[in-house]
Amino acid sequence: MPKRGDIREDGKVFWSLAKRCKNGEWWISPEHFKKKTEKDLDTMRSWRTKNPDKIKQIEKRFREKNRAIIAEKRKLNRDYNRNYRLKNKERLALVKSNWIANNKEKERSYKSNWKKQNPWCAVECFHRRRARIESTSEPSFETKFLAKLCQAISKGSGVPHHVDHIIPVSKGGAHRWDNLRIVPAIVNLKKGASMPITEARASLQKEAIPVEATEVKAV
Repeated sequence: MPKRGDIREDGKVFWSLAKRCKNGEWWISPEHFKKKTEKDLDTMRSWRTKNPDKIKQIEKRFREKNRAIIAEKRKLNRDYNRNYRLKNKERLALVKSNWIANNKEKERSYKSNWKKQNPWCAVECFHRRRARIESTSEPSFETKFLAKLCQAISKGSGVPHHVDHIIPVSKGGAHRWDNLRIVPAIVNLKKGASMPITEARASLQKEAIPVEATEVKAV
């Protein structure tokens, strides 16, 4: 039995089964097929807009009956997308760079809106990028919590606060919770990439005083 859209030798397109037609098959011209298809799509769209609650119920029943199938399809899609990204890194990077070059204003607006909606996540992404660049350890749950806590303190106190690296990342400091602290933004900006006083003194002493000089011989 032919399916809707199948084309016959004479150029006719199959639409549906019909008793009134010869052989019980309704074949129409391509122009008529296109018009009927568009009309059906318009009817379906209008019905969907008028009956959103019914659509939700239908989709919910479908998900409940086919949970295993949906989960399997999602897993297959994730695997396919992961493999595709791994195989086409250069191509995807080129497409992304070309799109950004041609849509700079859109890219800026997307980034600014995302940062406004996710301020603590934006801070964490910034530190994650710095950690990757400097080849330090990746952020953990504690570092994400500190970034979120910093935003809450800034909002509650009305004073901007930053998550500061005690030993700067540029000087070899790791992006870990034991090397982070929450300080006012003014303090962090003044400190910059400078070492803490105690660490600076210790490093200077190690460079200036050799190990042999620290050993006092008995006279």
